[in-house]
Amino acid sequence: LLYINKLYEKIIDVPGVICEFGVHYGGNLSLLSNLRGIHEPYNYTRKIYGFDTFTGFKNDLIKKEKKIGWRSGDYSLPKKYDIFLNKILKLHELNSPISHKTKFELIKGDIKKTFPHFIKKNSHLLVSLAFFDLDLYKPTMSVLKEIVKIMPKGGIIAFDDINNPDFPGETLALKETLGLKKFKINKDRNNPQQTWIQLYQVN
Repeated sequence: LLYINKLYEKIIDVPGVICEFGVHYGGNLSLLSNLRGIHEPYNYTRKIYGFDTFTGFKNDLIKKEKKIGWRSGDYSLPKKYDIFLNKILKLHELNSPISHKTKFELIKGDIKKTFPHFIKKNSHLLVSLAFFDLDLYKPTMSVLKEIVKIMPKGGIIAFDDINNPDFPGETLALKETLGLKKFKINKDRNNPQQTWIQLYQVN
């Protein structure tokens, strides 16, 4: 809770929406929705987008991930869970100011396909906070290559599994895109795997 709040406070003065890549049961989405109600209750442009297959990992794991034991379908959710989560998020929104405006959206499917379509459909959008919890290399890599293009200075890229031997994909994708020298990688003191980068410059 403290970690997510800290990230939110850092983007209050940065324009853009919030994207979570890999929402699982939706705990972070609910929290982010409530934090918006606390910190900037009338900022209806701070829309929150959640991307997930809702059916678990796709069959695009790299050799390292398969060797660890991950398989297609891992982290799958109950059938129609996205519909249930949508109802939960709507209830949170009803208890916030300007509740008549929908300020969240769940985007279901393979992110390697849904995110490019999302960018094309919403060419006006900036992203202030991108939270990565995709676990695997290929989906993380596909989004990370494109996300910085639509993030302003001061935007935050957060990772759930950096330096985690069980999920090497996030770290590999980070090394191959942003690298390890250009930006400071900040570690949360209470959550050793969770890190974030603030974009002061994007070449």
